[in-house]
Amino acid sequence: SNQETVQLLSLVRSSMGLRDRFLVGVDTPHGSHKSVGVIEAAYNDKEGITAEFTLNSLSHVNRIAGLDFDTDKFRHVATYDEDQKAILTYVESLEDQIVKTDDGKSVLKLQKEDRIFMEQSRKFSSEMMRELGAQS
Repeated sequence: SNQETVQLLSLVRSSMGLRDRFLVGVDTPHGSHKSVGVIEAAYNDKEGITAEFTLNSLSHVNRIAGLDFDTDKFRHVATYDEDQKAILTYVESLEDQIVKTDDGKSVLKLQKEDRIFMEQSRKFSSEMMRELGAQS
């Protein structure tokens, strides 16, 4: 949310000294200069690099939390939400499945096409960044 963005920028600002500088790189939202299709294509690249990155997150969860997500049973899904001006990334179950702990305890039951939210990547216009920066 914009409120969370202002809170983050305020936190960074409060930790900076007078001579410090903070460089922020942002990606612009859809509009006359960039279509939704262009944005979605960047997160659904033909080479599958972004999908591999997203699915690799499940492997990390397995290692850290002692779970058994099978990455072969999921697919990467990234869609652009025009209202939020954000890419929303999910992993989608390719079949009915049960995720278990290392000791066999069931912790998550998924049906085919159930999604797990993984990431949100917001897009900001220059004007919006100026407004959010001024509020921080």
